[in-house]
Amino acid sequence: MGVTATEEAAAIAAAQAYLTEFNRAIVSRSTTTLRTLFAAGSVACEGDAAKIDALKASGRTMVGGTLTYANARVEVWADPTHVLLQGEMTRAEATVKDAAGKVVDRFDASTGPKRFVMVRLNGVWLVEGLIS
Repeated sequence: MGVTATEEAAAIAAAQAYLTEFNRAIVSRSTTTLRTLFAAGSVACEGDAAKIDALKASGRTMVGGTLTYANARVEVWADPTHVLLQGEMTRAEATVKDAAGKVVDRFDASTGPKRFVMVRLNGVWLVEGLIS
């Protein structure tokens, strides 16, 4: 579609920024900034933010679980404002502890393909969805 390498890099950088903030939000249990990095109506993103909010409300914390996204590339340009990125998502091992410090859940480390649906709104790239 003739989209520039600069736009491709900007879309990938926006996906990486989302994950960086997601990792911060898990630790801080604040989703204020995270919510500015995805498009309104993104079911997956809003669901993840709600889970972080629920952690805070319940007094639980997560240790580990850092997400990284490698080998990101543009798979499809639907139009100049929509792009599908493909890459590999890795989640570090994680434990969830209750307010007393008791482990209430565990997640194994995992790696697998992940696609980010990105949208450019008002000149800013945002995450619109996530697809496994």
